[in-house]
Amino acid sequence: LCVMRSKNDKESDGSQQIINELKIALEMNNRFKYGYSSVCFEDIERLYKKGYRHFIVIDDFIGSGKTVNARYKYFQDRHLQGATIGFYFLAGMAKGISYCKNRNIPVHCCKIMHKGINGHFRKEELLQRIRIMRYFESLLGKESGTAELKENTFGYGYAEALYCRQFGNIPNSVFPIFWWNKKTDGSDRKTVFRRVQDAY
Repeated sequence: LCVMRSKNDKESDGSQQIINELKIALEMNNRFKYGYSSVCFEDIERLYKKGYRHFIVIDDFIGSGKTVNARYKYFQDRHLQGATIGFYFLAGMAKGISYCKNRNIPVHCCKIMHKGINGHFRKEELLQRIRIMRYFESLLGKESGTAELKENTFGYGYAEALYCRQFGNIPNSVFPIFWWNKKTDGSDRKTVFRRVQDAY
């Protein structure tokens, strides 16, 4: 059994933080032959050649499900005979989980959430809330670093997430009004939460 991060490179992220906590809680020390901090998704072929056959991929949040789908496709394309894989999340969006399960991806999630606006309001009240959020987003800059607001409107993949783990990095699936750090004039903006990513 190999427990690994969903991240596809060596950069630190939420999945590393969770595995660090699980390492003690579940006494998994012997499962991390190469050190938990270095075992990321791109290591899967190397670990398979070392004898691992069952992989558990950990992360704190699933939004649209598209990243998970890409990871699963990568796993399938490797044709690792006899290998199994499962994706486990602390929290996630119902739509993203359904997206994965409809593709027969083994996904497990502790806390399932619905869209922050479309999942809670109907008819005229729904339209009013959407108009308000669009107004809020009109106050944000179109770019921040190499990240573009249009790719994150209402949260990446229109996820409409309302989630942030204490001491964790807020997902881009969350409404950008909570974390987008640029105003329309390009100046810095004080945010409720801070998101850390290379492009941002």
